[in-house]
Amino acid sequence: MHASVSTPSLRVPFGLKDGQMVGPAEVQSGRACDCVCPGCGSPLQARKGDQNVWHFAHDGRACATGAETAVHLMAKQILATERNIRLPAVHVTLSATDAFGRERSVTAVLAKAQHVQYTAVDLEAAQENRRADAVGTSESGTKHWIEVFVRHAVDTLKVQDLEARSWMSYEICLDDVHAFTSLEQLRIAVTASPERVRWLSYPGMDKLRVSLAEKLRRILEAAERQKAADDAQVARTYAAQVRSAPIDRMGRNRLQRERIRSEQRLQQANRAFRAADDQAKRAYLKAKLRLPDGPTPALVDVDVRGHASFGVSRDVWQSDVFRKWVFAHGRRDVSLETILSWMANRYDITPAFEASPKVALWTYFKFLEKSGFVRHKGGPYFQVIRDVAPWLEAEVAGVGGWFWAPRVLACSLQHLIEADGLVGANLTTGILMELFKRLRAEHSSNGQPDDAARTLAQRHGISPNTFLAILASANVASCPLQPPTKRLLA
Repeated sequence: MHASVSTPSLRVPFGLKDGQMVGPAEVQSGRACDCVCPGCGSPLQARKGDQNVWHFAHDGRACATGAETAVHLMAKQILATERNIRLPAVHVTLSATDAFGRERSVTAVLAKAQHVQYTAVDLEAAQENRRADAVGTSESGTKHWIEVFVRHAVDTLKVQDLEARSWMSYEICLDDVHAFTSLEQLRIAVTASPERVRWLSYPGMDKLRVSLAEKLRRILEAAERQKAADDAQVARTYAAQVRSAPIDRMGRNRLQRERIRSEQRLQQANRAFRAADDQAKRAYLKAKLRLPDGPTPALVDVDVRGHASFGVSRDVWQSDVFRKWVFAHGRRDVSLETILSWMANRYDITPAFEASPKVALWTYFKFLEKSGFVRHKGGPYFQVIRDVAPWLEAEVAGVGGWFWAPRVLACSLQHLIEADGLVGANLTTGILMELFKRLRAEHSSNGQPDDAARTLAQRHGISPNTFLAILASANVASCPLQPPTKRLLA
């Protein structure tokens, strides 16, 4: 069971008066409101000024659970009063990573989205030794078990019990407590926001999962067979190249060792980042993003739903995502699934609800889209269309345009020369310059390096794998942001 972090707040959105939840607009101002905190029972004052949003405040010391309890009780009261809700479709999705490292999923819809009108909503109702936040009875007599998630999500054992009894049950997610500053906002969130509803159980859900699991198994097995065939072909091709070019063998072995060492260094860096405290993480990210002194820029401190799923403050993981996938990388396509896999190695992901990490990352990228940094290409895919942070606009203008870090690209040619020596190909300057141009194009076109390798191989009569090896070892991202020691370009 996941528990959200509670922090004392003087603001309580709703008060308890004579056993009923009320909003500030329904009572007199100040102590005359005659309301108490639903969390601790202490007296409240109704604050109805001209500057701030109307709210209640503790008359004395604030408690830790007042706001959460207020939202929870008022949400149930809204259900009992309104007696209607918009529910999403009931669907089952199973996902797994196939042999190629791709996320594969299968989905089926069990019931369509619907607007339900209840004839009765019983609060704190008991059903077969279980107690629900509410039980709604529809006009057809169908009963819905309803849970309101504010602080504690429904635990796995309870979900399993609901499934075993084949009850129709769902959970309304209201964990972003402080987003509800008015009764109308909460009413909409409870009754007219199907994206906040998560189905817990539904008749036939188990059978559907079994069917989808079999379908997903066949997809994964097909991918495994294809991967095995591809690996066998690669092995045959590699063996033929080794036999035909024994001189390159030593260089390839060195390159393979270097790749292994690079992977080990990456894993070590991820472990060190995960183990560091937030202050150390922020210092690292500030240096990487060249952040100015002062408050964290709004670009990397966006209040998104589920932002606490990564076990760190939202400014930390958003700065890290912006650094790795947007900042100074030029035009390229990115997949949210790939980013989440990368984040799993750097953060302790503890989702408030099943999809909260995906929701948080999706919402952040939609914010970046509105801010002009990325463009949604469909599904989980986005294209970076601007890689310059606002705090570096003046520097960008000084170097003129998209390639705002030309020193990195100049450094890339030096990396190609070093990679050439590592592979032992001893290529001419002209060929290296063609490879350099290809690397520069990668910053804007997101082309495939192997396409360039085949083209250059045909042009110069050299093995495509030689070019691929050089491109792989000439890691542009590792170039320092400082001028090269000697002029590399005319």
